[in-house]
Parts: sequence; structure tokens; C-alpha cells
Amino acid sequence: MFKIIEILLLLNILIILYVYAGYPLILILLAKRKAKAIPELHFQADLPPVSLIIAAFNEEGVIQQKIENALSLTYPKEKIEIIIAADGSTDKTVEIAKKFSDQIKVSYSPERKGKVRALMNAKQYINGEIVVISDANNLYNLDAIQKLVQHFADPAVGGVSGAKHIYKSEHEIGQNEGLYWRYEDKIKQAESYLRGCMGSCGEILAIRNELFSIPDVKEGINDDSYLLLNVYKHKKIFLYEPLAKSYEKASDTYKDEIGRRKRMSALRFNTLKVIKKPFSSFSLAWKFYSHKVLRLFLPIFVILLLMSNITILFTKNQLYLPHYIYYITMIFQILFYFFALIDKAINKRSKIKKLTTLAKFLTLSNYSLLLGLMMSLTKTSSSVWKKIER
Repeated sequence: MFKIIEILLLLNILIILYVYAGYPLILILLAKRKAKAIPELHFQADLPPVSLIIAAFNEEGVIQQKIENALSLTYPKEKIEIIIAADGSTDKTVEIAKKFSDQIKVSYSPERKGKVRALMNAKQYINGEIVVISDANNLYNLDAIQKLVQHFADPAVGGVSGAKHIYKSEHEIGQNEGLYWRYEDKIKQAESYLRGCMGSCGEILAIRNELFSIPDVKEGINDDSYLLLNVYKHKKIFLYEPLAKSYEKASDTYKDEIGRRKRMSALRFNTLKVIKKPFSSFSLAWKFYSHKVLRLFLPIFVILLLMSNITILFTKNQLYLPHYIYYITMIFQILFYFFALIDKAINKRSKIKKLTTLAKFLTLSNYSLLLGLMMSLTKTSSSVWKKIER
């Protein structure tokens, strides 16, 4: 029995290392071999018409800035339409948006049904060949849409995600979330070199109009994850364009960040239930399960690792590996959680501050994923979300 537990422990260590480091390393090595074979992309001479949909729920504090940002984009004015999807807003979001009614369209219904319903309600206003989805609290580089659209010159491309950046902040949440998105950036770039990105960003996502459809599920689904999978289900590919840049603030508190990640995780679990067998090749399925599915279940592997390690320490039975190795793995886990606990008390100038904040960030991320899994399993998630102030 204890040898089975030992195998479980070692397997969990391998899975955790594979998700955080092994998979990214394999990807980067494969991408380096392929990089020279990829032709340089050029802007299309005849740019397609684009519909930019901005999801906004009670965003009176930022909606004018977002509209002005959208109007200042360098994409040809005659080829872009801007649509505000503001279903359920009870503040001045719609009133402010309508001040720009000669330049934009406003989709509004007083009933609040969540972002997916708001996006689908706005679909009636869409005329563009390419649909770009954004959030009201997220600002674009002026050439962001050109950078996204250039990839659609390839008929095999069904969708493209841009890059999400977090504004520089003294707050450790902003610093760690910025680090996370830089880590994700490297993974998504490598996946794109291999003709199939598995990471989408709902703040800056472009998709062909004919693929822009999201089912309205009671428990809610993650719109950008669904659209990515829908692209592959239609035998198109999804790419990542790091030069299509968007920017936003991090959450103000860890409580807000946990709430946001918990909800997003629950919606991603729900999305996996809704769309079946989207991939036509082993390569695509391998990337998706390595990048997205295994990461969603990381809290389970982390808990199993801790429990199996504790169990082994209490046995004197013969094991495959020397007993002292499991004391070392236990010490590493204790140190990791200890660093996470003491992070708040560590001075910013301390040499171990980066380690403690990273430990805290990863611990809270896995905690959020676990809460999200529980929400999905108990069907307590919802398409209607509680707005996080930033």
C-alpha cells in the first residue's frame, strides 16, 4: 500500500513540475526549431471591416476613457464600428456612451444576464467580418487591431488573441500578476509558432464573425475560452499576437483577486462541460490539456502531494527510494507555505521578498482554482458576476 502512495507522491511531483516548467520548456524548444520556417507576416493591403464590442457593466468611471481610446485607434475609421454592450448597467455608463452616439452604437437592455448575453445581444449590430471583444477597463495600443487583423489574411486562422499587460504598480498583486502574464506570454508565443495557441484573453480577442457565437448557459461559461475552442471545433487555428497590446490595472486586494480568479476558474470548468471534442489532432489536444486542463486541476495534485508525503513520513515500511528523500520533499513544501504565510510581514527590500510574494501568489491562485472547481461541481457559479473594483 505504501509503495502505491509513494508512486502517487512521485507522480504528483512530476505533474506539478511538468505544468509549471516542463511543458513550457518543451514548447520553447520545439518552437525554436520551427521559428525559421515561419514566414514573416505583413499587413493586409485591403483591411477587412471590424466590429469592436466593448462589454461594460456599471463602468461610468472608465467608459469615456475607453470610448476615446477606441476612437483614437489607427484602424481606418470607415472600416471599424464600435459597439458598447452595457446590458444591466444601472449607473451612468449608457448615458455617457450615448454622448458619442454619432460615432458608436450602444446595445442596452435593463435586464442583467451577464457578459455572454450582453455580447450576444450586441451581435445584431455587427457588420464587420472580424469581431474584436474588449472590456471597458482595458485600453489598447493605437495599432492593436491592425496587429490582430493581419493574421486573418491566412484563411486557416479563425481567431487571434492579443496581449494583456498590467500597469506597473507598487502593490505586490500588480507585480505578481504582471509576472504571471509575462510567463503566459512566453507559452502562448511558443504555441503560436507551433500553429495553435491555447490561451485567449477576453480583453483583446479577435474572431471571424461566422465563428462568433456563445451559448447562454445557466451556470455560466467563460466566453473567451469557449470562442477559442469553437475556433478549433470548426477546424481553424487560434494564434497569439504579442504586439497587439492592451493594458489594465490589477485588483486592489487579494480578496478581490481571489474572487475574480475563483469565478473565472468555475466558468472555465463549465466551458469544458459544454464543448465536446474540439481538436482534430493529437498536437492540439496535447497543448490544450497541458496548458489549460492540468493547470485547472493543479490544486488537487498539490493536496495529494502534501497528504501522500505526510503519510509516507509515518511509515517504516520498505520504499522504492530512500526515506530521507521524503523528508526533503516535505521540508520544501513546509518552506513554500511558510514563505506564503510570512509574506505580509517581510519588508519590500528584503532579499527573500520575491520568493515570499511568489509563494503567496501561487498558493492563492491554487486556492482560487479549488474554489472554482467546487463552484462548478456544485453548480453554484453564475453567468452574472460581481463587479471587482480596480
